[in-house]
Amino acid sequence: MKNPQQNAARWMRQAEYDMDQAVRMLREGVFAYAAFFAEQAAQKALTAFLYARGSRRVSIPSIGELAKQAAAREDADEAVAISRGVLEAARKATGKLPADGR
Repeated sequence: MKNPQQNAARWMRQAEYDMDQAVRMLREGVFAYAAFFAEQAAQKALTAFLYARGSRRVSIPSIGELAKQAAAREDADEAVAISRGVLEAARKATGKLPADGR
């Protein structure tokens, strides 16, 4: 198994790719896929944050659950900023945020 820092870097690369795809879909007017990729980016960025902070295993049930895990950490301000930025991009893509945070 890779160490947590390697996992964090891999997840962050995937999050960045998904965010690039969300922006591309938004520009093309494909709003459903823009929202999907933005949500994926948020999940992966929060997963990267948790691995970077030493988690050995991260399950990905929902953005809300990942945000709760990240918020429970002492250095949670960074995780909050990550999730807010990605969710704001999703809101811009769709005009709304998911009601349940997922």
